[in-house]
Amino acid sequence: MKFKKIIATIALVMFGALILASCSSNKSGITADNVVIKTEAKTSKSIKLGFTFDKNDKLDAGTASVHVKQYKVENGEETYSNQDLSLTVSPSTHTGSLDFTGLTAATAYRFKLYVTYAGSDSLVTSYDERTSSASGSAEDAVHIKTKDELEKIVNDPSGYYILDNDIVYGTTSDSGTTTYATLPTMFSSSTQFSGTLDGNGHKISYYSVPSNEYAGLFAYASGATIKNLTIENAKVDFSSGRSNTKVGLILGYAERTLVENCKVLDSSITYTASGSAESFIGMVAGRAVNCTFKNCEVKNASLSISEAKVRISAGLFVGCLEDNGLVTEEGVNIAVKKSSAQGTIKVITNFNTSYSGFVAIGGFVGNCNTSGLVTESSADTEIIVSKKSTSTTDEFNLYVGGFIGTNNIKTINVSKCLAATKISVYAGEYKVDDAGQPVEVDYSANKMTKGKVLDTSGKLSGTYFTYLGGFVGRIIGTIDKISDSYALLREEILFNGKLDDSVVVDKTVDISDEEDKAKIKVVSTQTTDQTISFTVMEHDTTSGEVYHSTGEKIALNTELDIKVTNNSSKTLLLTIIIGESITEVEIEAAESYNETITLSDNAVFALEQKTTVVKFLYEGNFTGEFGDAKAKVTNCHTNLDESENEVSEELYNLFKDVLDKYRN
Repeated sequence: MKFKKIIATIALVMFGALILASCSSNKSGITADNVVIKTEAKTSKSIKLGFTFDKNDKLDAGTASVHVKQYKVENGEETYSNQDLSLTVSPSTHTGSLDFTGLTAATAYRFKLYVTYAGSDSLVTSYDERTSSASGSAEDAVHIKTKDELEKIVNDPSGYYILDNDIVYGTTSDSGTTTYATLPTMFSSSTQFSGTLDGNGHKISYYSVPSNEYAGLFAYASGATIKNLTIENAKVDFSSGRSNTKVGLILGYAERTLVENCKVLDSSITYTASGSAESFIGMVAGRAVNCTFKNCEVKNASLSISEAKVRISAGLFVGCLEDNGLVTEEGVNIAVKKSSAQGTIKVITNFNTSYSGFVAIGGFVGNCNTSGLVTESSADTEIIVSKKSTSTTDEFNLYVGGFIGTNNIKTINVSKCLAATKISVYAGEYKVDDAGQPVEVDYSANKMTKGKVLDTSGKLSGTYFTYLGGFVGRIIGTIDKISDSYALLREEILFNGKLDDSVVVDKTVDISDEEDKAKIKVVSTQTTDQTISFTVMEHDTTSGEVYHSTGEKIALNTELDIKVTNNSSKTLLLTIIIGESITEVEIEAAESYNETITLSDNAVFALEQKTTVVKFLYEGNFTGEFGDAKAKVTNCHTNLDESENEVSEELYNLFKDVLDKYRN
């Protein structure tokens, strides 16, 4: 027993000696009192630590080094995470930093700082920190002060972030000139931003957007929130050519995303189309699906598109709105509310027989395919569309509207909105003088788009047109609604080009040059539908019924009973020419027509298939054309209406600044 006590005593002495030896081995002069550790940034998946040391000759000379081990702390117990990072300390500033990544959200970690000197490794101090919550709450928010910290968002796309400073991406020279810096590619379809960025009233400025399929400050967002943020002096420059892109200065492509209290100021987009895929272009967002925009503003914006071909949807606010709104108010899904766009849009088309499709340009939204309500919003724009080449056979639809270009195929729901606009379309090259004023050129012989005849009967089919409207270019759909809205046209819509009718069928009827004779002729373009019966008989039935065939010459002053039965599916046009008098009667499908006429000098009776006058240009002060829609456009007016309807008091109060600007 005495022997065991002696052994235990010796063991204790040896253990104490080891502890003393360990403590005494840290002869580097680096202790817990000589170093300060702080958290520089953290997310739900990473923690960045900064270290500041007192001046230390051994550390400066490199004879002493430091490293940090990471431990996870759960239930008061720590577990080594197999992460041991060497720390580089600047000899001049005595500082260094380390990024610990791949961490778990809402988890406590302990970081132990060790010094290695003279062959011994000694613990100096430890530091505890906790990662942010993955749910992204304001309480656990990551505060951003620099652009480096902003770019760290990609490490935790679901986090909650708050800007504490304005961030200038570009660099400023000694003369005060600031140049743009290109954003890194942070988000894509595989790495989507799904968190919250609260700009906190601050702005991000002087950045340009890299050329990608998804391009923007947040190139791809899903289930995100962007609020209280200002973008100023930012730009997109895709002038070298780009197709299949969704580009905006805040959002490239967004789904189920809320954008609130955001501004885009003094910014520009320059885009040159190439390839054959569809592109979506807007100052705030390129393509937005099930999104809501509230209290947002675009001001002093410039949107320039050249080589426009195939399928382009572009608007000064957003290129394309789709599906429904994210936020519900009073039982209605809101797509856009209390937002505005002001600036210029210039488009140069360059279609030819190798391409087909459409170009949709709107002062607010190019392609509005959302049943979510767009309300209390305005567009104050000048839109200039021109054509690069007058020698090509262009085959595309052009939709231009002061507020909406078109809704393509889906429904729209717009209420209490204003378009203050000037729209000019030139079927040729748009030229300006040294003062920037348009040079007068006559393009009246040129077509902006060219209709295409696809069958030998002269029927117009597969045609491409130009649609221009002070508020909306073309409405296509079944349950579209536009109400209580107004188009303020600063000038009449200008179209400098050819206004062609559709292909006209042969309506020629022969006038008899044979004395005392007149001719009856049927003119019809029908080739397959032979269900029209055409009967002519002399009116004096006492002498027997006398039938006449088409092309037959009949004595003048003969009274004829004319009967036409239209069992076809087409509307027919009955033309009666007696001398210089021409009478036209429409005969609807499944209807009959009876008439008694007296043939006189140069009398001609003709039946022809009705051809609807279809122009390559549809133009209207409010809407260019309704298409096949059953659109409900109620209480909507323009300042050019014959009725001289004035804007309502409610709209005036909503858009007083814009209206006063152009009416005073």
